[in-house]
Amino acid sequence: FDIISRIASGALVSEIVLNLRNPPKIGQKLSNGSVVYLDSPFLIDVLDLGDRERHLYAFELVKDLKQAGAILRTFDHNVDEINSILGATLENRNDVNSAVGSVAYRLRTDSTARSRAQSIKPKLRQRLLAMGVTSVRMSDSSRGKEKYFPDDQILDLVAQIRPFGDIFSREVDAQSIGGVARQVLSVRSVANILSLPAIFITKNAPLARDATKFLVDQCNYSNDAAAPFLTDRQAAGVMWLALGGSAGSLAERQLLANCASALTPRRDVLSAVYKLLEEADENAAAEFEVLMTEDRCAHYVMEFALGDAALVTADNAVEILDQIKRIAIADVTNELEEKREQELAAERERADENLSKIQTEHASKIDLISSETEKQKQVLRFEIESRDEILDKTKSELEQRKEEIEQ
Repeated sequence: FDIISRIASGALVSEIVLNLRNPPKIGQKLSNGSVVYLDSPFLIDVLDLGDRERHLYAFELVKDLKQAGAILRTFDHNVDEINSILGATLENRNDVNSAVGSVAYRLRTDSTARSRAQSIKPKLRQRLLAMGVTSVRMSDSSRGKEKYFPDDQILDLVAQIRPFGDIFSREVDAQSIGGVARQVLSVRSVANILSLPAIFITKNAPLARDATKFLVDQCNYSNDAAAPFLTDRQAAGVMWLALGGSAGSLAERQLLANCASALTPRRDVLSAVYKLLEEADENAAAEFEVLMTEDRCAHYVMEFALGDAALVTADNAVEILDQIKRIAIADVTNELEEKREQELAAERERADENLSKIQTEHASKIDLISSETEKQKQVLRFEIESRDEILDKTKSELEQRKEEIEQ
């Protein structure tokens, strides 16, 4: 694990070198007043509402962001999205369009997660504030800067990102991108990521990529300028450099989080399959929805789709469903066979125990009978001996009388 952890540390740096044109210098902090906006799924991890390892990693990254001088914020619409996810999950609406994801999975597999989510939901803003994350309205954060990224561009962005996401999530993402873009475009472009006035951190790599592309294509943003949209992996690499390669156990946390994430069903992948099935056959979509109530079936979807919604197509969605059904049937058959074997083994064990018990009882009875027979023999022997004594005595008396008569 130590070797893999060192490799993970190197991966943090390579993530920056390969993806950022002008990586920050080692030990460089963020500019004064630089604001880092955190996306909803990342905040879910920070609040420990999703995967546990992802929480430890996100919490470590937030701590390092603070240490590097970042002002941490999120938008009100992101808070509303988290509330929506918590509400749908707590109400057990397990349809693939709303509540399937790390939160729903945590609630199904952790007995204490539901009560924690119920306690966090009504005080979500206060909990975020206690962690150093302030919630702001997008309009307030970019007041007077609307012209740099107008509302019509936000609408255009909705149509270009998250093709398989639900419309609410796409609108939330577009508003977050728009809010940060207005702040970045209102100042002169810079090449160093740590000199930007605003940065947006998301777990969604395609979102960060599409947002950057939109900024370059539609807003004439320079390819040489630092992109304000980072994945959490890229942000971790930036922090590793900003803190002079001493970002604590961030690399190990990220490594463990990535391993855990590989096992957790993702809502966008499941939604992509569901929507394509719904367009092709409502009955197939209904079957898929029922299957997704089983965690192992959701894991199979992630395996077949390689964890990427972009790889799900109309052609392979039905194939994915068929494969899941075949595997599910095989799993159930195997489980039934294993259960039957266990039952037969238990029956054999009970039969052996009963036979042993009967044999023991029979042996005890035989011993008892043998003991009683021996006692009876002793009684008969005593009676015979007693009669013999009586006969001997009688014979002696008769002989004595005979002598007396002869005399």
